[in-house]
Amino acid sequence: MRRREKIVDVLHMAADFLGVVRGTSYFHLPDLLGRFFDDGRSYYVDFRGKVEWRGRYDEGVPVLHILSLKGDVFFPGMILQYGLGAIDRYFISGLPADERRIRSVASWLLRHCRPDGTFNNYCRELNSDESVAYYSNNSGMTQGQALSFLVRVLRHDLWPEQTMPLGALVERIAENLVLPTAEGGGTLYHENAVVLCEYCRRDEYVVLNGWAFALFGLWDYVQWKEQIRFRNVLDATVDTLARSISNFIVEGNNWTYYDNLGRLSSPVYHQTHLTIADVLLRLTRRHEFKDAHERIAEGFSLWNRIRYTLRKIVDKLRDPYRYTTAR
Repeated sequence: MRRREKIVDVLHMAADFLGVVRGTSYFHLPDLLGRFFDDGRSYYVDFRGKVEWRGRYDEGVPVLHILSLKGDVFFPGMILQYGLGAIDRYFISGLPADERRIRSVASWLLRHCRPDGTFNNYCRELNSDESVAYYSNNSGMTQGQALSFLVRVLRHDLWPEQTMPLGALVERIAENLVLPTAEGGGTLYHENAVVLCEYCRRDEYVVLNGWAFALFGLWDYVQWKEQIRFRNVLDATVDTLARSISNFIVEGNNWTYYDNLGRLSSPVYHQTHLTIADVLLRLTRRHEFKDAHERIAEGFSLWNRIRYTLRKIVDKLRDPYRYTTAR
């Protein structure tokens, strides 16, 4: 990244950090446990706050501003979390405004999903490190959240199916998710491991929360439409994550790593990991997730939150990722 671009990004980081300190930052809302375990139909993580977007919209959905690229973009993950939050709000209130939001997201998915079942996730564009090679701009996290959104829309009659069919779209996305990353899909296969990848990079880079959100989508798809091939992938990736989740927890103080490269989490992502472990425990009843949840909860001390906030500020000043914000 050029020095001038980094300076502009840092200035906006500083301005946005004031919102973090005040607890008003849209991008740093805590990912708390969702209402699924109360009503059996909402999402596993509470994204209702994501509906309170105050930035620009296009085609009825939020758009992100990438400072270094000097433009607004459709960012699929953000749009899908907005849609999942709208669904959960609609289940509570039944308000027409939330129904319109749901249909705007569904319409956007229909228009922007490529024939191979993928979306443009700007993975390459956001990472200015040209030494990092990608198989594609695909994202298993996006595919998983798209499945979670669309399955809920279809199961709960939130879309006039006769207008534009969503069923075929769900199938395309599910088929893509379980393709190997080297073939344009979102799954990394080894002999004894199956990993769902947020970033489809050639160096087998794995992000913990991206893996989990992709898994939740595959879980939703299999519960909705049982197929042995998809069930086998789901069971294998649950087993792999159960064996691997302790590798994302720091020995000694129980803070979490963001990824398999040892990048330490910010407090916001540590909270996300705490929620993810809770969800995985409730869904699977596996002791590995119980142990992980207890350790991550123990690591969420005041001292660790202060320590790793400061550490993350330093990381942000150094890392090669372009900054995104509202405009």
